[in-house]
Amino acid sequence: MGDDVLNLMIMRNRIAKEIGFSSYRSIDPVYIQNYVIGAVLAEKLMEYFYDKYSNKYKEWGNLLYKNIYLDGRKRSFKEKVKVLDNFI
Repeated sequence: MGDDVLNLMIMRNRIAKEIGFSSYRSIDPVYIQNYVIGAVLAEKLMEYFYDKYSNKYKEWGNLLYKNIYLDGRKRSFKEKVKVLDNFI
């Protein structure tokens, strides 16, 4: 085998490994979908809090902590946001 062929095989092997280890290429559509959903929910949530509590940010944080974050995955997200007057 000539050096050119060997170098080409090594380069192809390296590229294949990089693509295989790059999870971003395989999960890109899911990542973008989750990002968009999160951005929309965050915007609605901030609007809801501002309408309900004005700029009392400590109350925003307390409500989020007690009703969303505290119990982790014990309840579904839909159950958690029921506290927010059927936010979803």
